[in-house]
Order: sequence, then C-alpha cells, then structure tokens
Amino acid sequence: MQVSRPRAPRKSAREDEACPTNLSVMRFCLGDTTVDGQIMYRTLCLLCLVNLIAPAPHRLLFQAEARLIRSDVRSAPACGRDCTTNVCRANGGCASCVALDVQLPEQAKVTSIHCLTTANYPNDSALREVQCTQDNAWSVFDSPTVSEKNGYVSVHTTFHNRSSDRNRSAAIAVGWE
Repeated sequence: MQVSRPRAPRKSAREDEACPTNLSVMRFCLGDTTVDGQIMYRTLCLLCLVNLIAPAPHRLLFQAEARLIRSDVRSAPACGRDCTTNVCRANGGCASCVALDVQLPEQAKVTSIHCLTTANYPNDSALREVQCTQDNAWSVFDSPTVSEKNGYVSVHTTFHNRSSDRNRSAAIAVGWE
C-alpha cells in the first residue's frame, strides 16, 4: 500500500474537485494521508479472496459445532462415605450415579462422543472434557453406547461419582452428521 506524505488540512471545498472519481487515479483520504485508489481496491480484493480461501478460525469453529449437541448437565451428589466400587446405589452399591442421554434424528451418524465433568484433583473445576472410561478423581463414565430406537438415535452413558464429600456435575456432548 502506498501512502503519501501528510498533507495540510483542507481549507476549502474546492480541494474535493482535485480528487477524480476514476478508480485508477482516485485517492482515499485517511486522516492526514492519502492512499492510491487502485492499490486500495487491489488490497480489498486480496483480503476478500483470502477470506474465501481460508475463512477466519471463528467461522470454522461455528461450522464444526453446527452438529454438536450436549445433554443436560446433571449433578451426582457426594456419597457421604468411602466408596470403592462403581455400582450405583440403586443397584445396591455406594456410587451416586446419573444417566446421561442425547437423542439424534433417525438417520444421524455419530462422529464423536465427549464426556464432560467437574471432577478434578486436587480441586474440582469447571465442566471439562475427560476420557470417558478412565477413572478421574473418584468418578468415571461408563463406556457410551449408541442405539437406534423409536425413530431416533440414542447416545447413553452413566456417570458414577464415588467422592465421599463432593457433588459433581456431568454431561456428554455428541458430534454427528
């Protein structure tokens, strides 16, 4: 981009006549400098072309998330005692369990499953992704299952909280096409 030397402030409307409207010789006024019109036009065209070829990262992010759905965030209360088994209370165990489900349209193809929890060591954190079947700070997700039923695709897992003194939140996010 060619930029000329600063010029003196305008004194009359007559100076406007000195700026022709032909694009090849038009000059744009930017504060106290002027820019050749042809260079400005080419620069803008180049920026538009680059944006079409390599879109901004935030556009790619939104496109990638267009087919991502998250379950409700559910809370699993603390066990209130030492718990070393993943068997849920409802089944005679000690773990606090919550079922997590996502329902997709009938022909959906699941491309990814993300397990999210607040469980962390030494201190719990904001909801974050963890490996689904790996024990994580006295909690774990069952291996997610994908099934077709009643006209939709269902993704299901159970979150087991074995912490004696911490309530934990959990959710799943499912990518699909």
